[in-house]
Amino acid sequence: MRDEMDHVGDLQGWAENARAAAERFEASIGANRYQSAQECEVQSAAAMQSHLTESILPAVIRSRQQWDDSGKHRLIIRGR
Repeated sequence: MRDEMDHVGDLQGWAENARAAAERFEASIGANRYQSAQECEVQSAAAMQSHLTESILPAVIRSRQQWDDSGKHRLIIRGR
């Protein structure tokens, strides 16, 4: 359980930084023009999802390298 909390801590750190980055990204697309409110919502949500997905993947990889690939976390599967 403690091992997984290391990853949780890493991703909570990402989330704190991602919030500010997402706000900057949102401001950068705020001047975009759309034909309808629905188009605005759909395109803005897709753009934000893409932005967050691109930033979380490196955070997940860094956490895995720090804890799992380094051997600091040991996976024990009982009964095998």
